[in-house]
Amino acid sequence: LVLTTRVDPPLLLARLRARDRLTELRANDLRFTVDETAAFLTQSMGLNLSAEEVAALEARTEGWIAGLQIAALSMQNRDDISGFIQTFSGSHRHILGYLAEEALNQRPAGTLDFLLQTSILGRLCGPLCDAVTGGTGGQATLEKLEQANLFLIPLDDEGVWYRYHHLFAEVLQARLQRTWPDRVSELHHRAGNWHERQGMLDEAVRHTIAGAEYEEAARLIETVAGDMLRQGSSDSLIRWLDAIPEGTIRARPRLCLARAWTYHWGLVLNLDRADEWAQLALQAALTNGSLDSNLNGEITAVHAMTAAVRSEVERSRELSQQALAELPLSSPWRSVMALCLGTAHLDSGDMAAAVQVLDEALRLSQAAGAHFIQLSAASFLADIQVFQGHLSRAIEMYQQVLAWSDPGIPQKGRVMAYAGLAHIFCEQNQLEAALIYIQQGADQLDQVSGAWATLVLYRVLARVQQAQGNWADALDTLNQAYQMGQRFEVSLVVSQAAALSACLRLAQGDLAAALAWAANSGLSPDDPAASHPGWREPEYLSLARVLNAQGSQAEARSLLDRLLLSAQTEARDGSAIAILVLQSLVFQAQGNREIALERLERALILAEPEGFARIFIDEGDLMRSLLAEFQAVLRQKINSAANNSSPRLLAYTGKLLTAFSRPVPAEQPESEATLEPLSERELDILRLIAEGYTNQEIAETLMIAVSTVKSHINHLYGKLGIQRRTQAVAMARGLGLLAD
Repeated sequence: LVLTTRVDPPLLLARLRARDRLTELRANDLRFTVDETAAFLTQSMGLNLSAEEVAALEARTEGWIAGLQIAALSMQNRDDISGFIQTFSGSHRHILGYLAEEALNQRPAGTLDFLLQTSILGRLCGPLCDAVTGGTGGQATLEKLEQANLFLIPLDDEGVWYRYHHLFAEVLQARLQRTWPDRVSELHHRAGNWHERQGMLDEAVRHTIAGAEYEEAARLIETVAGDMLRQGSSDSLIRWLDAIPEGTIRARPRLCLARAWTYHWGLVLNLDRADEWAQLALQAALTNGSLDSNLNGEITAVHAMTAAVRSEVERSRELSQQALAELPLSSPWRSVMALCLGTAHLDSGDMAAAVQVLDEALRLSQAAGAHFIQLSAASFLADIQVFQGHLSRAIEMYQQVLAWSDPGIPQKGRVMAYAGLAHIFCEQNQLEAALIYIQQGADQLDQVSGAWATLVLYRVLARVQQAQGNWADALDTLNQAYQMGQRFEVSLVVSQAAALSACLRLAQGDLAAALAWAANSGLSPDDPAASHPGWREPEYLSLARVLNAQGSQAEARSLLDRLLLSAQTEARDGSAIAILVLQSLVFQAQGNREIALERLERALILAEPEGFARIFIDEGDLMRSLLAEFQAVLRQKINSAANNSSPRLLAYTGKLLTAFSRPVPAEQPESEATLEPLSERELDILRLIAEGYTNQEIAETLMIAVSTVKSHINHLYGKLGIQRRTQAVAMARGLGLLAD
């Protein structure tokens, strides 16, 4: 029996379903997919639309064929197709006419009233509908509407929550405005009250704003603004604040503070506006007599963050400490200030203090559910591991950031983790893996604010482009970071991008451009800051390169000696490797072969355990010749005396020299499609590696020999182009072979 009907018939459908004796084609089965929409609009209706325009229409109509047909007929003989699509909605006269004829005019008066009054709701349930309409039986009415297939879409399997088809809801709202315009505010008021009683504050705020109850909306926003900011949900908060009269915000200190923080953590970074709104919060509190140490601590916190972004290290540290002294121990803003203080310590090169405070920021943010702070603190801690030369530990920390974060919610910390992983894999000469992480970070970069996030991602992209020989692209990438720093007035981003660009031009032989940068940089080999460079270390390394290139080896040596002493004192082996490499080149330029080889050996000893590579390769032919000379000397040592570390160092040097001679393709593969596929057994072993299993435990789990496990792992490493377990897990996650 084949039966077609808009309304479920009075048959025992549940029993038939249970016995698998019923085949149903419902709205979701009949709605057009994007591909079907494209075929219909272009082939059947003869329209020439772009993929973006097709996708927009499919989303607006939710695949409803009648809506698509009405849209297609309306677009014929139109010049401004894009403009029509942007404005196409339930208020379109053809949509109104169709739905009025097909649906609304056939409804009983009571049902039509129910539809109009509940059309203001983003989602519906029985009790909510009763609260809005002032009636009873809302659940029964929803079930009848669902049975009648009247553009009601269930949102769960329990039949509790529903929503109207978007176009249908717009039709209802348009008729509501014509029929009962004076009742709309009251309906929103009832909906807002119900949602507040249920603890659904997001919806409550939306309805109070829609009902123009701005004081009530302000009261509700004050209760959730802090949590939203610390969790990284600033976009919704900004929309709410934009919808409220500015005078209402100015009268409430905490709303002023919320507005201030949105200029730090929203898409538009504006430090002046952040400080201005913090000052307005102070004035409002003084006016209404609500200023206490807690509120004053939060105001100070905004100024501290502004100072941090402007690289005003001492002021940032002082204000952060002042805010922590004022904020109660229970304040969730303490995690923000701990993060701010930690970055101040990082900026000044005090790694030990930075680790201690950032660990505290991580603990506090986890306890308070402040995900925005949690991800940022963890990413900074991973950055410190890179400074210290612990690349494997850094990979694990960056991976933890990705595991904590929601891929669907753009977060600065997540972008920083992608950039950090890309940096490590680039350093280990795994350019394909680095590009994967760069792309994943770039996909979210436009959705998070921050010149710093742009810099950390773009500087590694520029480094990969340089390794591929794409010098012009690398310079353009760094220029984009420079422009971003200028736009948001973040001096550290501007100065670092300029320094890295100067090094890139110097590597191309443009000494004049490098000298011009050095002259305008404001840096000097005698700067006190060089003794604790912190984030500015790349700038001082750039200065040392320029000094060496212009023949000022004595000044370059003096600067590098101070930088090395700082790195050794602060246990920053990663920094020490870069400094020792430069020192070896400076001594080589002076003709002091013995000390050049000694510094190179020290760099290699520190670099070998973690597989550093590009730090040597990027130096080009001068470093290759120095490595070749070191290799020859090392072979003589091995032949003349027993040395346990020399064979390992010799193998490492040989690997680096091989990397010099191996050409890097101009275009790297962009996805896993270019990699040799992994077998099912290799995937099984990869998953167990990710879970921390040893080779013996893998063998016992899969009931194979340990030697077989090792063989599979070797094949796995070869296919992925890596050498360590942590690299395998990180790259596999980047390729989508493992879940985050």
